[in-house]
Amino acid sequence: MWTVKIEKDAQAVNTAITFAPDEFGKGLPKGLVGQTEKGYCFYSLKKAVSAGCIEDFITCDIVKEPVLKAVTEDQFNNWQKKVIVAKPAIFIWK
Repeated sequence: MWTVKIEKDAQAVNTAITFAPDEFGKGLPKGLVGQTEKGYCFYSLKKAVSAGCIEDFITCDIVKEPVLKAVTEDQFNNWQKKVIVAKPAIFIWK
């Protein structure tokens, strides 16, 4: 099982969104105890009256670049309408 930690002082970066139906149900790879991998956590930004922006968590993935993979057309079309950012994260296998 992977645990995820956002990298210290991680800055949000722009995210690319791709349509990848072949990724449906794929999940994260298995690891070895103590193994670490780099990836990203993805958030949708929502405007808030009192706080500027609220980050609404979408998912995390072990990827080299901040690319969010939509597995259905509805998901892809929905995400295209949103402002989505990614934060670098460290995945640790427990």
